[in-house]
Amino acid sequence: MSAVLIDPAIVHKNSPDDVLLCDPHYAFSLNSPLHQEEEREFCSDISDKQRAQIELPKAVQDSDPYFEEWRTCRGVPYQISAERPNESTNAGIRDAWDRHPNIARASSFGMLNNADNYYFYRKPHEHVPGTMFIEAARQACYFHSYTVLDIPKKQVTLTLDELNSRFFSYAELMYPVEIVVDEIKSYDSNKPNRIFLRASFYQREKLFAIVDSKINVIDLDVFKKIRNVFLFSSDWYRPIAAGRVTAVISDTSDNTYAVDLTGISKTGCITSAANLDPASIQKVRIEGSNSLELNATLVSAGADTLKLRFDNMTGESTLALGEIIKRNFVYLGQTPETQIVDASC
Repeated sequence: MSAVLIDPAIVHKNSPDDVLLCDPHYAFSLNSPLHQEEEREFCSDISDKQRAQIELPKAVQDSDPYFEEWRTCRGVPYQISAERPNESTNAGIRDAWDRHPNIARASSFGMLNNADNYYFYRKPHEHVPGTMFIEAARQACYFHSYTVLDIPKKQVTLTLDELNSRFFSYAELMYPVEIVVDEIKSYDSNKPNRIFLRASFYQREKLFAIVDSKINVIDLDVFKKIRNVFLFSSDWYRPIAAGRVTAVISDTSDNTYAVDLTGISKTGCITSAANLDPASIQKVRIEGSNSLELNATLVSAGADTLKLRFDNMTGESTLALGEIIKRNFVYLGQTPETQIVDASC
């Protein structure tokens, strides 16, 4: 049976190669006092031995302030049940959630691992690398937040505030791994913009790891503003690699000239010289991961460089310039040339 794949965007990725999850389903609660008939029937087949195998080690229980709550709300891994998840079970679980909106919710995922991931398998491993579970937990928590907790993805973003992991044994490549995400509702319950999700990992009907994620839910517009690289500084930056970012100058006759960009800030930029009348410079277009055209005025021209000042910068253009810088530049610091541009503003 082929796996049900997940849209990369919902776990904050661009490529399917980066997605480590498949087969998302809602999960039954193991010990919920609100068991519906279908849920009681589902859990009745779970033996005491199976329950013991998915329990936290005693030492971890004693040190975990959320253990008792998690024990009550935790979802059942489908590995320990003869029943496979399907549309009918998903509909039944969702119906119970709708009728009892205050109960904690759980979801289940399969883990994708073809032992050829370009990041996690840069060297051959005789077990599944632990860092892969950290990223799988993050993806599972983000998917759960957007689809189960109904957090509106296009209006907010999620950012990790705290991450803790505990590993109890190695995981083998040869057997499937299931991830169950549970919500710890008592964590900052008076702050709906903070959530606590626990991802538990199972293989061969045994719990082998947990990863706890404390997540902030941030309004997207607020996030963009607080991530503005120029919010508290007017630093200068240089391209992280030659050719990664290009610059094109246009003059008052709409002629264009490709130049090398050697420095940039929110006040202006420094480029290589071009075969044009420097006084006719009108705009400069910065092209990296995004493209941005800015009004520019010549500050000074040397034998090898042009020093340009950006004119009429708005809050929106400053944010857009910052987005390009964050992906393509590194800190340059002050130089005699940058000081000339700054002094002209």
